[in-house]
Amino acid sequence: MDRLTQDALRIWQAGVDAVRADRVLRDSLRWNNKQLDIQDQRIDLSNAKRLIIVGAGKAAGGMLEGFLSVIKQEPIETVGWINVPEGSIPESLSIATEDHGIPTTVCGIRICEARPQGVNEPTPKVLAGTQEILRYVEQAGPQDAVIFLLSGGGSALLCAPHAWLSLETKVAITRALSSRGASIEELNAVRRALSQVKGGGLARRCSAGHLVTLVISDVLGDPLEMIGSGPTVLEPPRDPILAARLLQRYAPGEFTEVVSKLLEMEFRDAQ
Repeated sequence: MDRLTQDALRIWQAGVDAVRADRVLRDSLRWNNKQLDIQDQRIDLSNAKRLIIVGAGKAAGGMLEGFLSVIKQEPIETVGWINVPEGSIPESLSIATEDHGIPTTVCGIRICEARPQGVNEPTPKVLAGTQEILRYVEQAGPQDAVIFLLSGGGSALLCAPHAWLSLETKVAITRALSSRGASIEELNAVRRALSQVKGGGLARRCSAGHLVTLVISDVLGDPLEMIGSGPTVLEPPRDPILAARLLQRYAPGEFTEVVSKLLEMEFRDAQ
């Protein structure tokens, strides 16, 4: 290998290392006497008895690695659940990996490899993991702090459709809109309307004293409502009418029962 190629590879590797999720969190966070500094913002967690760490995304494992390394100097109880793709658990966290699909447990936090690599769609394991995440945030108390780790790929790794919507139909809708020219903004508008967790759904279900969201963005401009469809972002609110219109535009006549349910949702919300 010639010198020029070696230099190019070193430059490339330096760029990759600079945006590693664990490194980004270590460089961005400080934890001192239960004061969490996030860049130039300080959050007082001195009353927190427990950290409930939940999350989803392709980089969520690395984010967990970085966060645990920041808080390790002041032991505090940690529990939680994160959904990640298969093969994305950092080596330093994978020592406890178990066989037969049982999630890894690190510092009380379950790490679930919830979907295959390269398959950016929710699976039954994603649904089960999302229910665990919601259970943790719903059962949190006023002396708990929820730390939510979110990165690119979070939409497919955090999925809780309404009870009247099956996973198969949810996936079919996403495929239809994605293949027929719907923009990411339109796709997320439909996701928010069809989900119990997206569009601020996780925040609305959280009963902890503090909810802190740490985000690594893969969306141009970093609009928080777009990353993972904004599980902790309350604006814009879900819009069932808009979602119904988008389904009728991109998949006319294909999801009539879903359109009817969305119109019913709008009617109930208006009452």
